[in-house]
Amino acid sequence: MLYRGRDPFLEAADFRAEYYTLWTEFAKEEAHISRLKSQLAGETDLDKQGRIETPIPPSVAAGIADLETKQLKAELADHQDEKAHLSNAIEQEDRRISILTDTEAKEKEGAQAEAKDLDEMRQYFAKGVVPVMRLSEVRRLSVLSATQALQTTALLATVEREQGELKRKLRKTDGRWQIDLTRELQEARVRLETIRVRIQTVGEKLEYAGLVRSQLVRGRGGTPDVHVFRDQNQTRQSLSANEDTELLPGDVVEVALRMEGFAGGSQ
Repeated sequence: MLYRGRDPFLEAADFRAEYYTLWTEFAKEEAHISRLKSQLAGETDLDKQGRIETPIPPSVAAGIADLETKQLKAELADHQDEKAHLSNAIEQEDRRISILTDTEAKEKEGAQAEAKDLDEMRQYFAKGVVPVMRLSEVRRLSVLSATQALQTTALLATVEREQGELKRKLRKTDGRWQIDLTRELQEARVRLETIRVRIQTVGEKLEYAGLVRSQLVRGRGGTPDVHVFRDQNQTRQSLSANEDTELLPGDVVEVALRMEGFAGGSQ
């Protein structure tokens, strides 16, 4: 039988290059998955559980692992820095709230005292004991104290609201971190499975190209298996045959190539 198609030697070389490239992509995606699993667990070393050994050179595999390890540490450090920044901001707001709470209490106490003085001053003014200027001065101080107390109360409410936003952002930081990593991990696993299927397909193509190349190199050495199916006495019989077997009308011929010698030829 004749091989119709590309040169099997060139085709085998192309398949071998694609096969190596796919295994390199497989190793990268596998290391990527290991990094994501370590990030989810908060570990600083790559998760090597369940890893598959690849046929790429050890130096290339080590380089891929080293890059993923560096990225893992950088990602964890960045996440921790963001959480630390938010925690520090929350602590600062705690201190501000404590100061404003004390200030508010003192200012309210002062405003109440000023209001009491104003009431007394009004009584004295009604009796004609104090002049109107004195009453106006006390009234102005009372209004000022009350205004300062209200401003402090409003500022305290603003700071408490800002602190609440920071706490919510801190909770969302961890939640978003988990969600994003989980989604990325799922996508990486899909890509890994896709690469695995492509590796299997290219491997089969490489195997077939190696078989054809082996047959071409051996020439006629790869003898096919020939069987003749013939009706005799109303019974169909299978007869072993070769290329010199004489055929009769009604015979059916089956020819099959053996895979002998392929393993060495496909490497």
